[in-house]
Amino acid sequence: MIYLNIQLKLIIFSFIFGFFFGGIIDKYSKYHGKLKYIIGFIMFTILDIIYFMGIYIISNAVFHIYSILSIVIGFIFYNVIMKKIA
Repeated sequence: MIYLNIQLKLIIFSFIFGFFFGGIIDKYSKYHGKLKYIIGFIMFTILDIIYFMGIYIISNAVFHIYSILSIVIGFIFYNVIMKKIA
């Protein structure tokens, strides 16, 4: 069983990461051609490593379904805010 404070930290970290991930995707979509695939592979590999290191630090690599849900909500939140700003 995982403690409530650790779950809360994990949800907040996942939400912020989803928001950050939305910004990275927004910047990534400006590249074209073969460079897009090379940069995309490197960028997503680094982002995956950062996320799993964060999970390891926060909850000793305990991964829950609400982590994915929180990332998706953060990503959607980023897109909604950017549409309102633009």
